[in-house]
Amino acid sequence: EIRPPNDNFANRIPIFPGWTNLSLTNFSGTNVTGFNKNATPEPGEPRHQGRNPNLSVWWSLTAPMDGHVIVNLTSTDAPQLLAAYTGNALTNLLPLTAYTNTLTNYEFVATNNVQYLFAVDSQSGFNYSTNITLNLTFNSDIGAPIITGQPADEFRDSDPRKTNQIGTNVLGG
Repeated sequence: EIRPPNDNFANRIPIFPGWTNLSLTNFSGTNVTGFNKNATPEPGEPRHQGRNPNLSVWWSLTAPMDGHVIVNLTSTDAPQLLAAYTGNALTNLLPLTAYTNTLTNYEFVATNNVQYLFAVDSQSGFNYSTNITLNLTFNSDIGAPIITGQPADEFRDSDPRKTNQIGTNVLGG
């Protein structure tokens, strides 16, 4: 039985090795492919998306500069899940986020020279895929931050004389 070359974390496959030496600042639609048939879990491997590891395979990407990264996971045989981490050893990985391949894209802001690690595993724990594709897009133009909400501890009414602190009823005036 042939095991995937990136079955073990130590043998993760780098996406764009040596990329830091290139003048490439944007790319779109770059695919890396693989399979997880005959893959095995490792001692100390984290749970991916709340599930015990079963058929996990690994890739890594070291960001050459700050930028947006979008990863799209597809598989042809059975639903797989994607987990993304930072860290330098299997036992100290910090999860970024994870999703199943029923969602279309996963996006994060990468930091220059940080290595991001991607594990792909079976959603069910038993069904493997002979055709896994990670589609990556990178854009170095981060732009202005997006404000997603008001701070949780304060609400300001449209009337500048009124301030309402959470848990109190304070009116200025």
